[in-house]
Amino acid sequence: MDRKWVRNGFLFFLCGWLALAGCAASPKEQASLFSWNPGEVDPSAWPELEVVLEERGISAVYQQMEFNDFAAVERFVAFLSARDVQTYALMGEVDWSFAEYEQPMRASIQAAATYNKDQKEKLAGVVLDVEPYLSTAWKTDPRGVFAQYLKNMESAYRLCEENGLELLLCIPYHFDQTVGTTLLDSLIQNACDGIIVMNYNRRDEIGQIQTEVELARKDRKSVTNAYEFLPAGEHGLTKNNTYAQEDASVLEASRQKLKEAYPTIRFAYHCLEALKER
Repeated sequence: MDRKWVRNGFLFFLCGWLALAGCAASPKEQASLFSWNPGEVDPSAWPELEVVLEERGISAVYQQMEFNDFAAVERFVAFLSARDVQTYALMGEVDWSFAEYEQPMRASIQAAATYNKDQKEKLAGVVLDVEPYLSTAWKTDPRGVFAQYLKNMESAYRLCEENGLELLLCIPYHFDQTVGTTLLDSLIQNACDGIIVMNYNRRDEIGQIQTEVELARKDRKSVTNAYEFLPAGEHGLTKNNTYAQEDASVLEASRQKLKEAYPTIRFAYHCLEALKER
């Protein structure tokens, strides 16, 4: 047999094997999923949830949940953990931006912390979705409202740090425009482990989060780009705000462009309820 043919055949086989091995060893893509329905914790909801987890390559679920039944929460966390999916406690109210609501906010976070101390299956952290810009006071004094919001988020971060919980903050893409980069930098630097930017404007997905990414990089915090999937017409959304009407190729093109611009960026989808309908 021709030695050259044997050598080439072996090299072809080796390259193919290495390619397959590389595919098998590639890490699960960082994609997270918002879920606002506490009923998802019930096992009856898991079959539909599992379909979305598999179809979307989900590696973390941000789940709103009630901590009055630790056993039920632990079953849910174990279900996700068995599928290599992390669980974060999703919570937040507009009122948590204000001083008089700091303690109710801390009580909600403490419930998650107490769960983690008592149970074997652990939460990865907390996701806070607090929207000060939806308050009436924001219309007349956005910087003043933000200053108190910042204090509350710093309080939340200290509590999470004390209890070994990662804290991710949901923020809009326009804080740098409405309150300035100095206050935004203080929020990223002093009040979280990472930010989830609700990048719900498809006109300039790369440019409009540049400041957030640069500040997070400076402060060594993670950045997650959130995509909206609720349909146009809900919550004042237009087609320019959501991917509800788009096929997978359009979303993938956006992801690739963002990844090229910001190689360490992560992704999240809002939300499970919408993706179940697709």
